[in-house]
Amino acid sequence: MLQYPNTQPDSYCPFCGVILHYTPFAPIKCPFWFSAIRAVFVKGTASDTVALTGVGYLASRNILRAPVDSKSSCKDENPTVDITLFRTSDSCWGYGFHDACWRLFLACLPDIDEADIIKPLFRFFWSTECPRFSIFSLGHDYAGATEMQKRSLPGEPFKLSLFFYADPSYVPPFEDLKDLASTSQFHAQGVEHDYSSTPRERTSPLENLPVELLYMVSSYLSLKDVLGLRLLSRPFYRLLAPEELPQSFWKTRFMVPHEQDFIFPDFTTSQEDWFRLFLGVDEYLNDKSKSLPGSKNLINRKRVRGLIEPIARLLEVKIRIRGQPYGVRITPRTKYEYVCSDSQARQQLGSHLRISRIFGGQLASQDYQNQLTEGCRPVEYMVARFPTRTMEPDFPNEVRISVVKIANNKYVSGIRIARSPPAAAFPSEIGYFMPGETIIRLPDQDEIRTLEVVFSATGLRGIRFIYSSGASSPWAGQFRGEGLARGLIQLESSAEYDIIAGLDYYKIIELGLVAKNGDTAEEPNRIVSRLWSPMVPNSRNIRITPLRPSLNVRPFEPIIDMNFAGSNGWLLPMLKRVVVHMVSDFQSVVGFSFVFEKHTLSLGKTGEAELSAVIDGPGGERITNLQVLGYEFRYEQRMRGCQIGTNYSRNIVFSAIPRFPHLQKDSELLELPKNYSVTGLIATKDADDNTLQKLGLQGHPSKNHSSSESKRIRDLSQELRESQVEYDKVFAVTINVLTQGDFCTYAPFESVRRITASTGSEGRSRTPCNVSGLRFDYHDEWHCPTIVGQWMNELDAFELDQGERIEGLTVWLSTESCYRTVNPVEPGRVIAIRIDSSSKRHKIFKADNVDISLEEYKQQQYQSNLRENLTAISWILNGTFDRVRAVIQLVNPAIPPPILIPQHDVPFDQAQKLFFEITDQTSRLDKLVQMVAHVRNNEVLGVSFDYQSGCRKSMGYTDIPNLIEYSIGLTDYEDILVFEVEIWRERIIRIEFETRRSNGDPSSLEGTRKSLFRSPGNKGDWTSTWCATEAIAAKMPVKQALSCQYIFPEDAKLVGLYVACQEFSRIGGVFQSMDI
Repeated sequence: MLQYPNTQPDSYCPFCGVILHYTPFAPIKCPFWFSAIRAVFVKGTASDTVALTGVGYLASRNILRAPVDSKSSCKDENPTVDITLFRTSDSCWGYGFHDACWRLFLACLPDIDEADIIKPLFRFFWSTECPRFSIFSLGHDYAGATEMQKRSLPGEPFKLSLFFYADPSYVPPFEDLKDLASTSQFHAQGVEHDYSSTPRERTSPLENLPVELLYMVSSYLSLKDVLGLRLLSRPFYRLLAPEELPQSFWKTRFMVPHEQDFIFPDFTTSQEDWFRLFLGVDEYLNDKSKSLPGSKNLINRKRVRGLIEPIARLLEVKIRIRGQPYGVRITPRTKYEYVCSDSQARQQLGSHLRISRIFGGQLASQDYQNQLTEGCRPVEYMVARFPTRTMEPDFPNEVRISVVKIANNKYVSGIRIARSPPAAAFPSEIGYFMPGETIIRLPDQDEIRTLEVVFSATGLRGIRFIYSSGASSPWAGQFRGEGLARGLIQLESSAEYDIIAGLDYYKIIELGLVAKNGDTAEEPNRIVSRLWSPMVPNSRNIRITPLRPSLNVRPFEPIIDMNFAGSNGWLLPMLKRVVVHMVSDFQSVVGFSFVFEKHTLSLGKTGEAELSAVIDGPGGERITNLQVLGYEFRYEQRMRGCQIGTNYSRNIVFSAIPRFPHLQKDSELLELPKNYSVTGLIATKDADDNTLQKLGLQGHPSKNHSSSESKRIRDLSQELRESQVEYDKVFAVTINVLTQGDFCTYAPFESVRRITASTGSEGRSRTPCNVSGLRFDYHDEWHCPTIVGQWMNELDAFELDQGERIEGLTVWLSTESCYRTVNPVEPGRVIAIRIDSSSKRHKIFKADNVDISLEEYKQQQYQSNLRENLTAISWILNGTFDRVRAVIQLVNPAIPPPILIPQHDVPFDQAQKLFFEITDQTSRLDKLVQMVAHVRNNEVLGVSFDYQSGCRKSMGYTDIPNLIEYSIGLTDYEDILVFEVEIWRERIIRIEFETRRSNGDPSSLEGTRKSLFRSPGNKGDWTSTWCATEAIAAKMPVKQALSCQYIFPEDAKLVGLYVACQEFSRIGGVFQSMDI
């Protein structure tokens, strides 16, 4: 259920899943049926006496105040007791449920006394996991109630219109139900039956039965099957028509296990019209508008009855059998050592038992005082004989497996091996035996060589036997499903074994073997020593590394088999790409995808971020090692990512930008022996959120070493990561989402041959209208291809010639104004990307249905200039947003960089620059002759500089429709005294200059005013002014309160203008020291 920080979670009824409503008032003052609550409880932690309370109410979220007398309620003036629910206490504690559900539960067990029910029921709850002491985990979501009851806040009102909140104990009067009876539209278990269907012409041997006998047989069938029988022949079509069926048939519809067994009518009534009652109830259940009074109650009653039925049947069997588990009781000392106290059995077992192999679920403490919040809890351990081959020729050669159903799950509760006559002192049966055992016939000549077991965190779910011939038995129990893991318990032909089982009150939760000839536990890294999911690898030659980080091993921690290369690695030459699915910094890796030439293999879950690395499998590149990147927090190690190494000397890092670098603690390098090839990964999952908790490698002996020889290539993306990650750690704040990690990817612009774009995909973190990533291929064959962003669906490509450089990068982002970030920047996703080359060519990557418009999308622009080059791309992403920037470096690092006034913080510190003087292709000086403002809707969207040679340099929007150009001329004998910009709502609405002739009076404070553009209508809310001297600044009028003045630095001159790459309205001056 949805939990809230620092609050006590709500408690929910274990029968129906509806909230146990907290109210400070007694039920007599509360209108809700789900406020009237009972409990089965004990007093203190040492007591074994279970009692049932009367009807009470919650005095707090987990404290029930109820009468001690089960026949009373808080409406009466009887003594009450406070009971702690779903957790132990030194006083009274127990398990609460609705009084309405309790009455339905008793109705399901009419032949059993209430006093006989409460102790088995208490033990059932005690043995069932209850996460966060809130709601029991029974393998279902209570028919939708779990999801539908989620609330944004603890005090948020209930949606009482939902049928879950209708009182299931209420049944409309039978006369009202019968009044609605109609045969015009007949419903059977939600399936409408068409009476116009023509029955088959052929006859059936059942037609020879007397009509009475036919009706009696029909009463054991479901109504759906009876209606199907009508189509067998024409006589059946008439005899089995609903209106022809006798009242005795319709009476059985209200009995277990038929369609309306949730009504619980009085069967002693002889005058009841059962047919009309059935039709009336059916009409209520199919009232789609839920407008009939009581229809919601009946629907909820049917739901609750279905949830209670498996629990009632389990307890009924347990109460009627009243037996202790089979086997000889033993006491554990360690996981692999047990002590037998039975004197007769000790003669055959010895006083100490050494376990050769044992598997189990997520075992909690055996301490009675602790409430079970996950997994299962052992109550006692038993041992029995386990003959692997037939001892007596004439004795039945079989194994009987008892399977018990607990709510929606099946478990193995007992095993009886009938290969020899039973021995009085030492039996060959173990566990609990319920009606309906599964019988497995064993081959006479074969010996049992392996027990294949299926466990979940809550116990043994299934078992089968594998024989010396290689054949296997059918499965008994459940062997497929979510959260299941398999293990192999292998037997040696020369050894004799006993079987050991750990039990709770209802099922087997541990299973192992005792070798009588002293066989001991195997090494922990052997394949058969662990549970595996989904299956145990079938190769005997597989080798695995240790799992890292080295957290404590949980009792139930199956290894996930992530073999991606197939048997003996035959798919390795076809591997093209590795994708790591990640979420956040603290719970990082959730899955992997391995992309081959013709297919993709996905292991684990799809994450919020998909980080890709190109692998040259066809060229011989192979994964050779793995390092788990982790951190240590509160004495626990956690995985924050991984580093994959290849034989091409590449170390590819998959991790979020570290938010707490001082906590980082990475594992050692995991490698296989040199004669092994890495063919897969191994992993374990976190029990709470299904993220991968530990990682390791698996491999097979390598048959061909020549195809995977080592060589060295250049992977500049990792060098960029090391040099840029500190900057991007600050830059990433612009897209930060509290619950998500931020990931940075890099690609160099050096020697690019091809740029290919990818768009998003439906159902993933980026949609088809987003550009999700770019792939860079290079002319240099020693430079590996690199992917930035996320690679999902290939779009198109842009080819570059040898020597052609990338000189411009423009990114269009969607704006997500509903999100707030630390910096005043609206986060977004990439809509389009433009690449400009040194050959005056460009390419825009965007989806076909995307129309780039200024009003809808935000543009960010990077470009090379006289003194700076674009050398790489940085693409930062998380599960929701993207931020893309260029890496800018000086052409000549020996020359100090220009001075920007004002200087902005990240992310606005990177700037596009236009200089008043540039050099042409012949290295001659090319001077500015004209400034141009590109205006639309009275807003300056771009600025261009025109030079003497006819060359034009631009920044901002200069090539979109409906732009108007405004220009001013500047000569090389003019000095700029004043530069002024006015901003209105982050839009530039005025740019003006004041110039003076270079040969004029240097002491003069007056100049010629030149307006590049002035908006005729809007008045700005911010003005920035740059003045050559303090004297000039002093004479400038203050136009509004929000204004700022800057003085040209001493010994520096104004050489150009700049705008922030991330925000065009952040404009300023570029200054250069006069000493250069």
